[in-house]
Amino acid sequence: MKAFCILALALAAAPAVACDGLRVVDPHIPEAPPGAGALAGYAELDNTGSKPLTVDGIGTGDFASAEIHEMWMQAGMMQMRPVPRLVIAAHAKALLQPGAMHLMLIGPKHEFKEGDAAVLTFQCGPSKREVRFPVVAAAGAAAP
Repeated sequence: MKAFCILALALAAAPAVACDGLRVVDPHIPEAPPGAGALAGYAELDNTGSKPLTVDGIGTGDFASAEIHEMWMQAGMMQMRPVPRLVIAAHAKALLQPGAMHLMLIGPKHEFKEGDAAVLTFQCGPSKREVRFPVVAAAGAAAP
């Protein structure tokens, strides 16, 4: 029993794994026109783990707020709403791309130009993962 208690205490004191299994591929933010009140972020989120992974939110010091949003067409109108929690199945991926699910980066704290970067923090339960999102030249009009 004493050995079990010591093991339990050691596991509780161990540092949390930063969003265990989360791999962020090709993170980027298309450059927006000066004065834009919001920018979009895109990437591929891969869950390399053997259990579902939940992203509970996105934090950042570069914007007033950051959210995961989803978009869809309904009755000929584009609809959009925040996704409070994103669950990625084991060995699956979630695509953050234009016209679909994406990061909505609201209230930039300064202008972002091509070559700049923003740091976004993915919150997965009690653990976090910081990811650098470079700003890239926009291909055509910037769309969320």
